[in-house]
Amino acid sequence: MAMARPTRSAPPPYALITFVFLWFLATAGSAILYVQLGKTQKNLSTARSRLAQFASDRDMARQNVRNMLARASLENTVLDQMTHEIHELEFRIFGTHPGARVVALTGPGGPIAQTLSSAGMPGQSLLGAVEKLRTQLAIATRKSRRYQASLALYQRRFQSANGSFVNDEQTLHKKLHAARRRIDELTADLTRVRNELAGQATRLQDKLSSRQRKFIGELRMQLVLKHQYRQELAIREQLVRQLRRDIAGARPPAQGAGAILAQADGKVSRVSTADNNVYINIGTREHVAPGLTFAVYSPALGVGSGPHGGGKASITVTRAGPYAAVARITHVRDNQAIYPGDLIANPIFRRAMTHRYHFFVTGDFDVNGNGVPTAQGRRQIVNLIRQWGGVVDRKLTSQTDFLVLGARPAAAALNFGPARTPQSASIAALRRTAQMKYSALETKAQSLSIPILDANRFLAMIGYYAHPLVQR
Repeated sequence: MAMARPTRSAPPPYALITFVFLWFLATAGSAILYVQLGKTQKNLSTARSRLAQFASDRDMARQNVRNMLARASLENTVLDQMTHEIHELEFRIFGTHPGARVVALTGPGGPIAQTLSSAGMPGQSLLGAVEKLRTQLAIATRKSRRYQASLALYQRRFQSANGSFVNDEQTLHKKLHAARRRIDELTADLTRVRNELAGQATRLQDKLSSRQRKFIGELRMQLVLKHQYRQELAIREQLVRQLRRDIAGARPPAQGAGAILAQADGKVSRVSTADNNVYINIGTREHVAPGLTFAVYSPALGVGSGPHGGGKASITVTRAGPYAAVARITHVRDNQAIYPGDLIANPIFRRAMTHRYHFFVTGDFDVNGNGVPTAQGRRQIVNLIRQWGGVVDRKLTSQTDFLVLGARPAAAALNFGPARTPQSASIAALRRTAQMKYSALETKAQSLSIPILDANRFLAMIGYYAHPLVQR
């Protein structure tokens, strides 16, 4: 009987296991390489961002900087790092026994399971983990490309913005430099102007001080002179008062008709025969006004020495100043002349105006020189008296200084005889009444010792020679 040969168990496929193991190592190395590549790109982006803070694109384009970066990449590349990691992994797997069983590598507690667990993929197969890693690697690659494109775009924008910033910065620096130079110029001008103003102020202050001292000295001198002038003025006023008292004592008394009519109001200062004018020593201060008339008397004969009490001539004021006046010669008697020093008088006019004479006027007056006395002439005499400062009383009293009598009212000129009419009888009665009143006023003035001036004498004494009223 033939005995069956015992079958040999097939030898384990060491070649396949080795291939699978190597493929696994390559895949794991690729995954690790991908992870390290992502980290490297991230570190590269971070480094570029940090480097951009310290170096511009112009600096990065320099050859020495490029050489330095190239040497750094060659000395510490990702591939060298992955090679080092693979060697470390092989040493962990084989240790000192490279012929260990593959089952120990792929078992649940083997190195591959431990590696997958440490990589965050516990319980997965090696092929599934590799496929997952490949998928993540593709996604990460696409994201990395997009990030790189975005990074390039941002770099271009950054370069453009950096160029604009550099240009703006240079322009700003130029403007700032120009502004600083202008500020320095203005500061220098301001300093110069301040110094000039300070010098001018000092000179002006010195000038003002000098003028002020001079003015104070002049003011003090003026005050001293003013005090002296006041003293001299007081002395002169005292002398004037004394002279006035002396003059008042030398004048005739103001009481009585003769004394009043004998007073002179002023003197003739100068005679101008060329223009028929004279100058008198009284003016507006003594209330002299244009139109006022005066009779001129010889100082040897006195006031009231001429016919009817009139003087040798008559003058009418045409212009008046404060202290003197100009008068026109209106009448000169035969064989007479006006000389400087002659007296002038008008019984109505009063120089001081302390006492105004009172007049009572009655009768008719011939002021036109036609020989016909009228009531209109009386009204003209009343206006002259009031104009020259006199007072016209409404009735004759003891306060009246002068009674001025015009022409006596005439009796009836016609004798109607038996054919007298009532109208003619009335006129005759009125004439008799006027004559009686005229006589009564004359008698009363005599009883009260009031001077009586008829028309000729009154007009002669006031120098009214506009018309030939006074007989020569």
